[in-house]
Amino acid sequence: MKVCWMVSLFLMCTIVGVCHAQVSVYAEATASNLANGPSGDYLYGGTVGLLYDGPILFKRAVVSADVQTRYVDKSGERLVGAVIGPRFSFPIKNIGLSPFAEFMVGFARYRASTLAGALNTTDNQWQVNGGVSKRISSRFDVVLDAGYSQYGANNGEYNPLNYSAGVSFHLSKR
Repeated sequence: MKVCWMVSLFLMCTIVGVCHAQVSVYAEATASNLANGPSGDYLYGGTVGLLYDGPILFKRAVVSADVQTRYVDKSGERLVGAVIGPRFSFPIKNIGLSPFAEFMVGFARYRASTLAGALNTTDNQWQVNGGVSKRISSRFDVVLDAGYSQYGANNGEYNPLNYSAGVSFHLSKR
């Protein structure tokens, strides 16, 4: 039901906004602090995604659809997830910066080997991310972001804090 509302809201925004349909792909190095995990340590890996820019609202906010997957692991502990959600960017054209915020939902798989045995579980995941991108050419941006995740396994016990840095490639020139 929540997904239907999100899709409906996105479609309504598309009708009233101006659409410029930019597609981008991005790759980032990621560190996830899984403080409540068995080892209570950082997991390292990467995040890749696809970003589809939609309408511009109120001549300032770009609404985009973001699909991403993240793979982080360390010493037998692994978290792999896939999420989708809206991103709201606020470009500052004269300096080439674009702060953004996004809310994403999806699923993740957690795997760990502990003294008590192996733990393997797949469950829901939601996350809130925020960051900034800096334009470095007509096709490339550098991106820094941070986010909070809630992974549904073990009654929501695992709450990774994610930190990422990488690049974004725009399929058409801006």
